Amino acid sequence: NIGDHVTYTFIITNLGNVTLDHVKVDDVRIGVENLLVGELAVGESKTVTANYIVTAEDVKKRSIVNQAIVIGVAPNGMAVADKSDNNSNYEDDKTVTPLMPTIPTPTPTPIQKPTPTPTATPKPKPIPTPKPTATPKPKPSLRPEATATVTPTAVVTCSNANEPIAYDDTQVNSINEISIINVQYNDVSQMPLNKESIRLIDTFGDEVTTLDVEGKGTWDVDIDTGEVRFTPVENFVGEIRVPYIVKDSCDKVSNQAIIIVIYNRTGQVPINIIDNGSTLSFWSIFLLMLLTGVIGLYDMRKKEINKK
Repeated sequence: NIGDHVTYTFIITNLGNVTLDHVKVDDVRIGVENLLVGELAVGESKTVTANYIVTAEDVKKRSIVNQAIVIGVAPNGMAVADKSDNNSNYEDDKTVTPLMPTIPTPTPTPIQKPTPTPTATPKPKPIPTPKPTATPKPKPSLRPEATATVTPTAVVTCSNANEPIAYDDTQVNSINEISIINVQYNDVSQMPLNKESIRLIDTFGDEVTTLDVEGKGTWDVDIDTGEVRFTPVENFVGEIRVPYIVKDSCDKVSNQAIIIVIYNRTGQVPINIIDNGSTLSFWSIFLLMLLTGVIGLYDMRKKEINKK
């Protein structure tokens, strides 16, 4: 507020390499002039203070901005000077002192409490006597309906899963055509099949992923896709077979199944007629029907002749 005192503290340090004499501080803004510091040796610091009275103009501006100048004399008679800084010996920023006017606290006005108005005491009302109520007759309860018992299905895990079942695969190709067989297509497993586990069985019973068959071609397993590929030799015609196995994700091994690849010039499935008695039965029935028809025709013709 106006008339308040502000105390300024000046710390003067000799950062040079010679002793300074007649060191003093001037700050026109706050009315400081020739504030004596005295002699300062190299690296020495001294502190001086000055008081300032706040004016109406300061309150109006809500701050006091000032900057002091320190002056000293070197041994060679040369004067040296430096401007003050608010927090450093190496900068020249002005010092800003904010002024916050004090707002008087208003005197509270006492509040008169209202006089309570007396209230009439209500007369007690008679409590009516409750009438007896009839006891409800119990209703017959419905018999609960029968509920079906659901037996939970056992979860299939590696401990109780069966071994996968592999089935034979047959494919027919034209000559010089590479055969690609997805052997897992018709295989059955309770657990997921591991396509990387497919292995061919060679003539020694060993599990392999590549197998050369002299004069016919080469088998190989693609473990990335689980497919089996057969590359025939040039102009190969005939049938080629190879056993294989597959494992599931629990490392359980399937039975051995057979991959059959047939090569012919048309690429069509050959029809092999196997006489298992059905052919003979067909012709026997056909001849029997033919004879029956002839006999029936002869009998009818005979009756017509006799009538004549």
